[in-house]
Amino acid sequence: MLRSLCVPPWMAKSRTETPPTGAAAASEVWRVAELTGLSQTKLQTGEAVRIVLSTTGGVPASNHEEVLGPTGFHERSLENSYGAHPNTLQILFLKHRVRVEAMELRAKVADITAHMSNQWTFKHGKEIINMYFNFTRTAYSTGRLETAGLEHTPFVDEVLWTFPRDFCLEHIVLHGQVMPK
Repeated sequence: MLRSLCVPPWMAKSRTETPPTGAAAASEVWRVAELTGLSQTKLQTGEAVRIVLSTTGGVPASNHEEVLGPTGFHERSLENSYGAHPNTLQILFLKHRVRVEAMELRAKVADITAHMSNQWTFKHGKEIINMYFNFTRTAYSTGRLETAGLEHTPFVDEVLWTFPRDFCLEHIVLHGQVMPK
């Protein structure tokens, strides 16, 4: 069953709300939470997703799933062990398949200058695209970044970011479509 998404997580008051239609864009993670009946901040605990980092610093691994929550972290971040290069961040969808059509990344303001890559690759199945955003202390969130060329690709159960240097992410929002496995 294919489901289109249309509610950003910050607009959702509860998982049981009916998503609005039209131009509003939704988070794939919000939809996975709705389909599984889990809290959006507990998708890894509930075995709906698995988040894997090549190296880890910042918050403990048991808290990594919070980066996908409606608001993400505040003054904490999902990050690599600074100095290790390159770095990867992988999200495995254990019960669903997704097609990512856009993403939003929010970096930790205090660490942006020294520890946030401005470029990365995003792997969606067999497709890899180069992405760029000039993170600064005043521009710490990408807003909606389209994943050009992925709108007609097959659904996948794994997405992967590769950062050539460090990363420090407070929030990840994925936009697109979700379907059960």
